[in-house]
Amino acid sequence: MKGVTGSLVKHNGMMLAQPSGNGLTLFDLNSILFGSPHRLERLVSIAKEILYYATRKGSSLTVFLDPGDELSLANLNNCLKNQGLFLGKFEIEYRSDVENNRGISPVTILAKKQLELKKYVTVRLFSDHIETIEQFLLLQSTWSGVQFEGYAVSTTGSVTIML
Repeated sequence: MKGVTGSLVKHNGMMLAQPSGNGLTLFDLNSILFGSPHRLERLVSIAKEILYYATRKGSSLTVFLDPGDELSLANLNNCLKNQGLFLGKFEIEYRSDVENNRGISPVTILAKKQLELKKYVTVRLFSDHIETIEQFLLLQSTWSGVQFEGYAVSTTGSVTIML
């Protein structure tokens, strides 16, 4: 597993911000969504191009929330609009609704279920929990034809790419 800090546009010759084909994007950003709007704005500006493609035909975006956390979703929508992004349909999953077993993160469980239901070319996770990203990236051994991208989001809103 590699980590690279900096631009999301290019890494080892791959254009990570311009996904091709069907993509699944997952947002699990509890501390960022609850934190300062400035940090969320920074993250959205960094990931703007990825988010643009995340709700296009054949692709999907899922945002993980805790029950009663709709204010965070409103914050995310406001930040997206401030960056000129008006996302179409995206899914909301509540962490408590995803059955947790054997210490596997709800995000990893849901990603696995979605990969079993639909063929994706790219699956990416934005999370402020490194352990969740590491579990998520382990799924790549099962789905070898899918490109997995993990984006570790710091409390300041900066992003580190984990492949």
